[in-house]
Amino acid sequence: MAELKICGVAPSTFTRTARLVAHEKGLAYDLLPPGTEGAPRHPFGRMPVAARGDTVVCETPAIVRWFDAIGSGPSLVPADPLAAVRMEQWISICCDYVYDTIVRGVLLPRFGLRQRPEADVQADLKKVPDLWRPLEATLKSSRYLAGDAVSLADFFLVPIMFYVPEVPDLMAIAKDGWTEIPRWAREMGQRDSVKATDPMPVLKQMMTRAAQ
Repeated sequence: MAELKICGVAPSTFTRTARLVAHEKGLAYDLLPPGTEGAPRHPFGRMPVAARGDTVVCETPAIVRWFDAIGSGPSLVPADPLAAVRMEQWISICCDYVYDTIVRGVLLPRFGLRQRPEADVQADLKKVPDLWRPLEATLKSSRYLAGDAVSLADFFLVPIMFYVPEVPDLMAIAKDGWTEIPRWAREMGQRDSVKATDPMPVLKQMMTRAAQ
């Protein structure tokens, strides 16, 4: 077993963010479902949680900064102060607005993992273009969210955008004239970390169980 443990489930976007950064930083880890014996516990019952030895870290922004510090290779936190601020800005946007609208508002109901009135889902779908416009504008001026080098911010957005092709409602919006978001998604999709953390097999199992 690896010394580093991540407690979470593969389809969780925040769990995948932690896994993506672990891969990027060359950190071997074991992914343990919540409730597994020996798995670290989040004080408020959320995921992911990471642990190595006696050190336990919860909350994804803190976890990925820890991984960036203890892992190998180039830092995923920009050295330039303004780029670092932009990284923080996009992490907050992904965690607060993008996650709430797209994941909780649309993806979970469409995957049958959250019950929600259809009118509420449609209301959140109408908000998606407003979320994507600043993203598109940012990616027109820089290759990645915080500049011309990949940063932690990109790995908060990847797990959310990964699911867009699985939802026809979102794909209809995605085909409506956006150029830089698809370009960014294609580039990120070629990274080994993204390929290694594909959650679809586990998600399909969860959707099947939810439908029964």
